[in-house]
Parts: sequence; C-alpha cells; structure tokens
Amino acid sequence: MTDLKSARLNTLLLKSLLGEEIGDIKFYLFSSRSKHKGRIFRPRALHANSGLLSESLPYLADLLKGKKSLADHAMFEFHGVDNYPWMTSHNEYGYEDDSDLDEAEETEEENTTKLQDVTLALDKLTCATSNENDEGVLDREPKQNRHIFIKDTAFRTWKSLLFYFYTGHIQFTFLKSTSPVRFQGDTSGIHVTPTCSAKSMYRLASKMGFEALQTKALDYIRFVLSDMNVVTELGSPLLARHPPVLNTVLDTLFRHIDSPLVRSALPKLFERIANGELCHGADILKALYEKILAKHYPQLNPVPPNLPMNSSNAGFLFNVKTTFPDNFKKTDSASPKKSK
Repeated sequence: MTDLKSARLNTLLLKSLLGEEIGDIKFYLFSSRSKHKGRIFRPRALHANSGLLSESLPYLADLLKGKKSLADHAMFEFHGVDNYPWMTSHNEYGYEDDSDLDEAEETEEENTTKLQDVTLALDKLTCATSNENDEGVLDREPKQNRHIFIKDTAFRTWKSLLFYFYTGHIQFTFLKSTSPVRFQGDTSGIHVTPTCSAKSMYRLASKMGFEALQTKALDYIRFVLSDMNVVTELGSPLLARHPPVLNTVLDTLFRHIDSPLVRSALPKLFERIANGELCHGADILKALYEKILAKHYPQLNPVPPNLPMNSSNAGFLFNVKTTFPDNFKKTDSASPKKSK
C-alpha cells in the first residue's frame, strides 16, 4: 500500500474510532442479470467516503463537486423510491455480457423486501437536496448522506474500485472463456479481497479516464489469453468499443495462429462475421490482414487510405515492377484503330 493510501485509510479508521460518520455517500448498482427476461436488476448499496473519492480520481472529484455533466444519465442522485430504478434493459445497461453480474431470476417477494429496505434507508438518512441545471450538472459541494444510482456498472465492479481506492489492491477473476466454472454470487465476505472481471473494470476505468487501472486490467487480460480462449474472446462485444483490448486479443491470436485449437475455431468465427453477428467483425479482419502483411511482407510500401485501384497505381500498390520481353510490343487495346 502506498503512503498516500495508507494515510487516507488511517484517517478513516481514526474517524470511526471517534464515532464520526465515514460513509457519507451511498452508491446503488445492479448486481444480477436475467437473460430470459432480458433485463438487469437487483440493486445493491455500497457506502463510501466522498473526501477519499475526491482525492483519488479527478473524474469523481468533478462529479461530486458538481463539475461533471451527467448528460448520459448513467449516474444520478435520487431522493425517494419514486425515481429508484429497480431494473433496466440490457441495451440501456450497455454491456449484456458483463460477467460481474450474477445470473438470477427475481421474485415478487424479493421486490417487496427491497422496497422496504430502500424506504428505510432513505428515511434513516437525510438526503441532501440536489440543484441540477438543464445540463444535468450538480451545482454544489459534496454533502453528507447522498444517494447516487449508477446504472451502467455492476455492483461487484464498483466494490472492487472502491476497495482499490482505499487499499491500492485489485484482484481480477478468470475470464469466462478460461474458467470452466463460473463464479456465482458475492460470497467473498469481509475477509477476502473483492474480485471483479478485468474486462468490466477496463470498461469502467476507460470511462473514468483512470489510466493506471486500465493498464492493470489490460495486463491481466493479456496474461490469461492463450490459444485455448483467444478466438472466443474475439467474439466479445466489449472489443467493439475498446480498440486497445481488441488489439491485445489480436496480438495473442497472431502469436498462436498455427495452433490446432485456433485453426479449428477460426472458421466458425469467420462465419459469424460473414453473418453479421459481430459488429466489430470488419475491424478483426482488417487488423488480422495488416498483421499478416507486416509479418510476411515487411518490404511493402504503405498504402494511402482509400486509394482507388487502376492501372496507373497497380505497381505502387503491390510494390512490383512490370517487365516485358524484348520482342513484346505493348498496345493500348482501348485506343481506336486508325483506318488505312
């Protein structure tokens, strides 16, 4: 743990010993997914200290101090159960394959219990009033007892993020394509470091501009990629929105391009691309083609973008020089013949 993070943690511990409130902000995030019903649901709450968050990352400092626009509505402050989102769709969440969401089905009894829990929490804590302008900006300094809902990030991902801010430690789970048994439920308790998906954390860190955590997540993804799972990972929708992750996966693919596992799996991937099932399919093919040229034809000249193919630039495109036999006379078939 760095000296700065240690000092922050010690400050919070001292406040708790004195009975002072250290969790002055409460985040709510979805924790489960129902693929059968096509929605994300089951919000859970996490407490945090706004002072520590403001010192940890400029993105959060701007957000909590009212300088960050909430135009995307992914984060919003609420003050009652009337505008409390119990669920959302896969499309609105933005990452259907988020492995930090548990596979589950909700019940009416569960919804009733959750309503009672949220109502009790809002009654117990005095919510500060929000003064938002037309652009969705919170025009105020951080105050106690704030409730913020985050609709595009999983509970487990945000929990790991907060733990990282406090301690400097992050622990990633295996990729779904690597582990035969998928982790279910948040059963780590309070004695084990929280875990999350590296891809989910990369997505969140990218949104926040948190380069250090992006690097950690990307390094882990690179570490666990192999010929056993690289083709599967190429089908992840996350790659369409994050080119660095796509390039990392493609680098691994190219290193194992002659592997029997890759050779047997690639045709099925190409079929999915041809059927329009992957929105980043064209990016995969272009990048793979460029890597093949760079590896096997390094002497080729770079091709200007959108260069039209015609007889005048064909030699430039292929970096070849056309030669003809001495007794061969080149004629222009397109020119009209002169009448005798």
